[in-house]
Amino acid sequence: MRPKSVDNVSARFLNDFAEMIYLRLDNSGRILEANNFAKATLQPDPLGLNFSEIFVAFTQTIDPLQAAQNEMTHVPASVNTCADLPRTFFFSFFKVTEGVDVYGEASGTEVLTLQKTLIETNNELSNMTRQLQKNNSELQKLNDIKNQFLGMAAHDLRNPIGAIIAYSDFVMDEAKSLTDEQKEFLSIIKNSSNYMLKLLDDLLDFSKIEAGKLGLDLSRCDYVNFVKRVVKLNSAIAAKKHIQIILNVHEVIPELDFDSIKIEQVLNNILSNALKYSLRNTTIVVNMFMSGDFVTVEVRDQGVGIPKDKIDLIFQPFTRVSKQGTEGERSTGLGLAIVRRIVLGHRGRIWVESSEGEGSTFYFTLPVVAKE
Repeated sequence: MRPKSVDNVSARFLNDFAEMIYLRLDNSGRILEANNFAKATLQPDPLGLNFSEIFVAFTQTIDPLQAAQNEMTHVPASVNTCADLPRTFFFSFFKVTEGVDVYGEASGTEVLTLQKTLIETNNELSNMTRQLQKNNSELQKLNDIKNQFLGMAAHDLRNPIGAIIAYSDFVMDEAKSLTDEQKEFLSIIKNSSNYMLKLLDDLLDFSKIEAGKLGLDLSRCDYVNFVKRVVKLNSAIAAKKHIQIILNVHEVIPELDFDSIKIEQVLNNILSNALKYSLRNTTIVVNMFMSGDFVTVEVRDQGVGIPKDKIDLIFQPFTRVSKQGTEGERSTGLGLAIVRRIVLGHRGRIWVESSEGEGSTFYFTLPVVAKE
């Protein structure tokens, strides 16, 4: 029996105006005719296709001739549509002269189920979003507590460490009767204390930055003379390792607005890393040049380079290129993370290019803008 919607009316005429698929097949299952709704809905164009080709891959195969002989009706199956989403229709099969008529009625239940699923999914997403916001808020509170603890601990430990360094210097200068072994012990105490003091200073800086207290004090300065001074100070340290630092200024560099204390911290850190991981009797080259509306400082060394798996992590907190420098120098793992925050706070950029065993080149930029 044909669908009620086509009783006593030309099926082909009605189905040109109804949401119902109408297909005329030959006895081999090839689609000879299709109504407008079928042509507009099915993907690809059904004409000339075999009946089985309009269904999604996971739909069971239907033999239309066999289905018509068995007078099968209301058979659910999903078809490929022009909306790139499968849609379920209930198909009925009727034998006609030299072929089969196929009618597919849309599933109202499918639409209701889809709407229900979408509502449930949206509710779940809303609940997950609220829980995520709550978790983020709690994590932010914990992070603030962590930063406060780091700041307090570093500040409280700084004074006794400073006292150890001062007394070590005093004993080394005044105690003439010390043996060589005792002097070596004092030197170890002093070096270890200096390392601890550097670590505490980095922890203080990091905790302030994490708490959003970078606190830049911008002022107009001669950037070239500033870099020359910092390079000169580091050259004295480099001489102990027989390393030469060369500064090249490639063009006229304007005065810039920057926090001189913090940018000195940036340059000192990059240069000290270059010295730390460079071998004796090598050269470090510092280049200054314009890059559009920015001034770029490039620090190129001939050191050990950075392992490939560390390049993307180098500016993350507590990441070390290696445990020690070429002569046993130690790193806190915080310096470059602090440097990055300072450069970004100046609206600049910082990045590195390196190959293991071939040295590293660090770049950082500062904008050429008037002080706001």
